[in-house]
Amino acid sequence: MELSKKLKEHIDQNMKVIKGRREGTKSRQKQNNIVKIVNDEVIVDPSETVSADQTRGQDDETKVQQRVELLLKADTTLLPEQAHEIAVETLGYRLDIQTADWPGDLFLDTKVVGNAAVAIVNRSHPFYDSFWDFLEKSDDQKGFEALEVLLMAYCRAEDELATRMDRENFEQLRNRWGSWVRQLIRHAGS
Repeated sequence: MELSKKLKEHIDQNMKVIKGRREGTKSRQKQNNIVKIVNDEVIVDPSETVSADQTRGQDDETKVQQRVELLLKADTTLLPEQAHEIAVETLGYRLDIQTADWPGDLFLDTKVVGNAAVAIVNRSHPFYDSFWDFLEKSDDQKGFEALEVLLMAYCRAEDELATRMDRENFEQLRNRWGSWVRQLIRHAGS
């Protein structure tokens, strides 16, 4: 029993690394045109946001370092120098979307990194394998880009609304949403 448990843990850890490498190669190749297009539009919006409030007064080097850390977690194939270059290039972003691994029902988290509100998709959630990865690998990127836009739009709405509403409500919403997605995702495509 103990050997089986250890083996499963080891396999799970290796799968996280593999997913991170697979994700990284794709994210670097597109360095993500749809995210840039979305940011070109969002940057002119004068709405108050939590991300703007939290980053006001931070120096650029601190913001770059935050983005480097995020990029290295999302893409295990990136070298620190490459992550730094991308972080500098994307420092002006107000929205971004990345992936990471964590246990539990939450399939989408949000975090302020650099100047941006970042939507983070959980690679350990069934949603990732069933849809995110499937759409990302598709020859027709329209569905994947629509998914990215949808999740970034949610992230931006939360970033704005959290200036006047309790952030705890959004955390509870994302937890319940992730739980329902985990439960219901098996019906999609059947």
